[in-house]
Amino acid sequence: MKKLILKFLFLFYSYYDKGSTKSIAYFSALTALIMVLFLNVFALLIYFNIIKRNQDYSTQTPMSIKYLIGFLIFIPILFILKRTFTKEDILKIEMDKPTMRKGYIIIVGYIIVSVLFLIWVIKNK
Repeated sequence: MKKLILKFLFLFYSYYDKGSTKSIAYFSALTALIMVLFLNVFALLIYFNIIKRNQDYSTQTPMSIKYLIGFLIFIPILFILKRTFTKEDILKIEMDKPTMRKGYIIIVGYIIVSVLFLIWVIKNK
């Protein structure tokens, strides 16, 4: 599993390692991984009724509290990933251009399927 995540991070790192995001490519790759994880975990929590989708919830909790909770969840995960998957580990991964192209297609497809699953779960729960 670690190799798969390293390849995922390498593909995102190589994507962000161009232009204006070159200086923050490592951070951007980690953030992209966390966002995909959040997307999948949130969909699964709704699917298994751990989080109830309630219309009144959005009016009960102020948006600033929601952002604070999200931030407090994001930061520890970022530090754990930063210690587990160092920049040097990501740069050790080697892929040729055709493999990278396939990887990008798989990642985009995975993200699209994840978003569609989340939409389906929200509509049907």
